Amino acid sequence: MEARRRQRRGGPQPRLEGRPANANQPGIYRQEAVRPLPSSAQPGALPEAPIAGQVVCTYAPCSGDTSCRFFRTTSVPRDHAAFTKGVRSPIAAMVGLPLLVHRLDPRPSLSIPRSATFDNQGVTYMMIDPHTGFADSVWQQGVGSAVVVRADRKPLPRAHVEAFWEFCTHLLDMFGDGDIPDPAKDMSPAAWQMFFDMYQARHADSRPEWRDMWRPWDAPPPPEVD
Repeated sequence: MEARRRQRRGGPQPRLEGRPANANQPGIYRQEAVRPLPSSAQPGALPEAPIAGQVVCTYAPCSGDTSCRFFRTTSVPRDHAAFTKGVRSPIAAMVGLPLLVHRLDPRPSLSIPRSATFDNQGVTYMMIDPHTGFADSVWQQGVGSAVVVRADRKPLPRAHVEAFWEFCTHLLDMFGDGDIPDPAKDMSPAAWQMFFDMYQARHADSRPEWRDMWRPWDAPPPPEVD
């Protein structure tokens, strides 16, 4: 738990040393070196910058993905599988953020041999259950890299995903400290909006991307259909 607190003070660093994201019980895990994704498991390349006319979204790399080290903004076509096969984040649904997570590895996650290479702590945290603080087993191992979109196809830049991930980390800290969060209060739209505004204010001076960032509930409309 202290590792998570150090992580927030030091800025976004999604790969913690020690307990992996898929450890199903605190303190019970096998520490393992992270190896690069094998070529057969590399996801298809997404644009380095959003393409005009496409839906702005966020790429969430797994631990062994060497293409980037943290969330990055990208884009996908309007008919991308993420909008039909993506899975809704339980916490996001409660706070009013229509967020869908789509794994890019076509294999079922539980069919992939358990390996830190395929861990995706960012995604695992976003998929936790509001009442237990644990993600379903399919989001605890073999996750691989993923794309995160809004179901309404409005833009979802990495700053929004980063802030939401930190919101989920905050909730996990509450679970870990024994201060069990109340979903009706701590996972409400008002709680999320307050957290987002505070997070933005904390980073606005040191990170240019946050200075003029619009808030998720003020998102501009999706791209027009050609």
